Amino acid sequence: MEIKSKSFLRQADIVSYKIKPKQSCIYSYDTDDRKNRALIKVGPSTWSPPQSFEAVGQASECVIEGEMDEAHLGINVETGLGQYKLTKVVTIRPRYIVESFLDEPIYYRQPGAKEYSVLDSGGKKDIIFLRSDTPCLCLRFGGNRNKWSNPFNIQDLGKVYVKLDKVEGASDLVKVNVIINEATIRLQITQVKDQKLWPYQIKNLTDKTITFYQKVTPKQQLISGRGSLGERRWTRVYRIQLLPPHSSQSNGLCMGLSRRIQPRARPGH
Repeated sequence: MEIKSKSFLRQADIVSYKIKPKQSCIYSYDTDDRKNRALIKVGPSTWSPPQSFEAVGQASECVIEGEMDEAHLGINVETGLGQYKLTKVVTIRPRYIVESFLDEPIYYRQPGAKEYSVLDSGGKKDIIFLRSDTPCLCLRFGGNRNKWSNPFNIQDLGKVYVKLDKVEGASDLVKVNVIINEATIRLQITQVKDQKLWPYQIKNLTDKTITFYQKVTPKQQLISGRGSLGERRWTRVYRIQLLPPHSSQSNGLCMGLSRRIQPRARPGH
């Protein structure tokens, strides 16, 4: 990582400081102007927009553009202790860290990417470079024939349930706890012990084809900002079919379900 100064109404310095991983250094500006800023560079990325280290207690995200990927960093500013009480301690960490509490390795990647990473049981890894404005991940168990899960947003704090299909036809449910610690978002992957306690599981035991969808009401959309008004996603449930649950996070909103048995429609909850 490299860092350099930029004074107010001036060009950024040519000389930069190189900081190795897990290394500390003493850094200061040429003047005591509170409008001084710092520029950060990570690996092959470009220089970041000007960053302020003045506000003590701030925890913010720094996104740095690159040729292919964007670097996501978390910046935390605190006051030093003891003889460093007049010094501001700036900690720069990866914005995202994924942790596994499973009994077997788990694979993860970005949607559509060919490259993937392997996370061993009890391990954790940093995620710095991402390809899209909306950071998402897909999961799967080991084995090239196992399918990747549907992508889920790693910015949404809370609990997300992800269904992982196995090659032998079985499916496991894992829970991803998305929490924030200072300026770092942690993704904690755990196994759902009781596989019968899925968030949503729908069985059609009739001889009719049932179509159901989830609809965002105007009030819910005003709060969540998801989709367009009256957005509907139709799914057919055929007779004696077990439908896998959708990864969902209600965020305190009421979730309604409408069902339609040909040819009539019946709203319900």
